[in-house]
Amino acid sequence: MKLAFIINVFREDDFHSGGEKLFYELVNRSINDGYKVDLYCTSYLSSKNALKNRLNRLTLLGRPKDFKHPHKIEVFYENVKNLTQKENYDFIISENISPVIDTEKHIGILQGHSMLHYRNRAGNVLSRAWFSVKKHRHIRAQKEWLKTPYKKIIVPSNVLKEELVQNFGIPKERILVMHLGVDTPIETISTSKADSPFTFGLSAPSFGKKGGYVFLKALNQLKCRGYDFRAKIIYPKHAKNIGLQLALSRYGLRNVVEFMPYQADMSGFYSSVDCVVMPSVLETFGLVALEGMINGKPAIVSSFCGAKEIITDGENGFVFDMEGKKFVSASDTGVSVSPDTIDDFNYEDTEEQLLKNDIKKFNQDIQDFHSGKLKPTSLIYVMQTIPKIWQNVGLPNKRMVLPQEVYKKIINLPNKYKKNHNLDKETVKRLPELIANPDYILQSSAKDKEHRFIGVLNAYDSSGCQIIIIIEPAAKQLKLNIITSSYGKNNLNIEKERTVGRVLYDKKIKPVKQASIEPVSMTSTDFNITITDISQNFNPEWQTPRRSLADRMELFLNNSVNYSILSRKVREKASTYSWEAFYEKFKSEILND
Repeated sequence: MKLAFIINVFREDDFHSGGEKLFYELVNRSINDGYKVDLYCTSYLSSKNALKNRLNRLTLLGRPKDFKHPHKIEVFYENVKNLTQKENYDFIISENISPVIDTEKHIGILQGHSMLHYRNRAGNVLSRAWFSVKKHRHIRAQKEWLKTPYKKIIVPSNVLKEELVQNFGIPKERILVMHLGVDTPIETISTSKADSPFTFGLSAPSFGKKGGYVFLKALNQLKCRGYDFRAKIIYPKHAKNIGLQLALSRYGLRNVVEFMPYQADMSGFYSSVDCVVMPSVLETFGLVALEGMINGKPAIVSSFCGAKEIITDGENGFVFDMEGKKFVSASDTGVSVSPDTIDDFNYEDTEEQLLKNDIKKFNQDIQDFHSGKLKPTSLIYVMQTIPKIWQNVGLPNKRMVLPQEVYKKIINLPNKYKKNHNLDKETVKRLPELIANPDYILQSSAKDKEHRFIGVLNAYDSSGCQIIIIIEPAAKQLKLNIITSSYGKNNLNIEKERTVGRVLYDKKIKPVKQASIEPVSMTSTDFNITITDISQNFNPEWQTPRRSLADRMELFLNNSVNYSILSRKVREKASTYSWEAFYEKFKSEILND
């Protein structure tokens, strides 16, 4: 069998990416199997040239920098096409999205996302428009190239497969998912570091795209929670990144984070950390996670990362939620920087930003209510994600809403309850903010309503009474947290409530206890709304609790994880993804098909 491999830069060693390692493994193992292998590339890099002399033919064309320009890529592939037409190849195998040479023989190994996907992830309308201007030639070229079908496309994850199907309409059956392989280390790296702070590791040669700013925010959150830990980041250009330097100062992380230069041998990095973190915002796989696992280091990866497909969350690693994140950059850490100093793609979603969105949406619903735009049976949106302090005492992380009749009662409008609590409208407008930062959270003492939560807010009515809010927690039928009332409490006695054990949270101290409350099965008729109205206002995504990066990292710091058992499990899982197994699948699915 005769094979042609086409790649920009071919490396025998000192690999800079998982894609380079993949091509080396395929070329090397194909030669070992007795196949004739021709290699077409712009440059061949090696410290030993052990493989070079075993190739049937090596053809160097163009320059590595040519691959930054679509028209030069087309010239490169046109030259390769002219050369391959003279050969009788069984298969032609190339990297990334490129012009197709022969629809009956061409196998495309696609490792990175398309430019169209980058554009769609670029943030708001202006950011996407600016990206389209900068990369319009690349976007147009890739669309054109993919109109000519490959015989087969190989991708490292379903993350990339779904993107190609969605953006380019490529039939699913034409795309083969093959998770990358990993080398088993000769020596087992020790995992016992009980005498030093727990250390998180991040490899981020492209700081923004690898989730560097997401990582820094998580470190800051853990620092604010009082934990002692360290972090190591592989990022050779850290000193020149002004946005990063300002963020380190703002968060006070300079004594926590150690930056490392490029690592030709990653074993030293893996041995120096306890956990590998991959908060990537654009990552079709993430070989670092798999390499960390084979070295006994648990991995925490983002839901955007293809490596999540080899991890069972909570069993042999952790996956944290990146879905729905807003587009941010170093400037969102609270520092002012030039856009030229920041990487292009950074995502983060903090409680502060969620709260800002909640306040905006809540006030829009209030405005629509008073203008008559809100349907009479619609629920008033209060907040999408329940703050951690409420979740910690037992309030389900479900959307919080306010029935219109209750709102009328709160602000002194005619209502079915024929009650009025006379709260100031300006105070009510701050409701999401006040709920997010209560002075106290209590368990209700009302008969048959002990399952309800009472928030004592940092606000007062016109009589000087502190305002409380009563919340009906989400139950099986109504998957919503519902505000049933809010008013100034004139006989509030916190010490009495504390004596009987109903104080669940005190802002001045840590939460006293978590409520052991069984939710009551409420019906929609209790709130004068219909199930249809709820379904129109309810997004199923809100049912899933957010699992932030900081929360996942905290599991290692608060001893929620049996590290030695987890280390063994991740090593066992990673050992099933060898390069030998990868190549055997390549042979059976492609070469012997």
